[in-house]
Amino acid sequence: MKTLSYLKFEMDEVLRRLGEAVACAAAVDATIVCIPRHGFGTTRISVESLYAATDRRFNVIYVDVNSPPAVRSYLEKQAVNREGFFHLRIDEYVSRQTARLLAMEMVRSPYVAFLDNNMLLSPGWHAMHFKYLLTTLLQEG
Repeated sequence: MKTLSYLKFEMDEVLRRLGEAVACAAAVDATIVCIPRHGFGTTRISVESLYAATDRRFNVIYVDVNSPPAVRSYLEKQAVNREGFFHLRIDEYVSRQTARLLAMEMVRSPYVAFLDNNMLLSPGWHAMHFKYLLTTLLQEG
């Protein structure tokens, strides 16, 4: 398995272009980084539940780790059709941590949520998540 630094070197141009696109996107309070876990079969329903259950603007950086052609095509279409959806394709398997670290370099918002592609969200999930995050930050302030 390749190291993070080697992947960054190898994917320099792709990461630079995607980072520029994220930087040019509308300002948002939160970015959601989504990575695969235990296969790809739930990717579509997970992405759809994210948008259905979230009523605020956000960016998504979806790290596509060597998904099959149908999933890759779906994610590419999301990046074209959804504002703030960014598709980072890696053509080999990497660890979940490496995928997160690659995406983190592109995040420009003050808050980040990490989701796996097998998570289904219910309405209001973000309000609860950010309420507890802000409460913790204020307590530790």
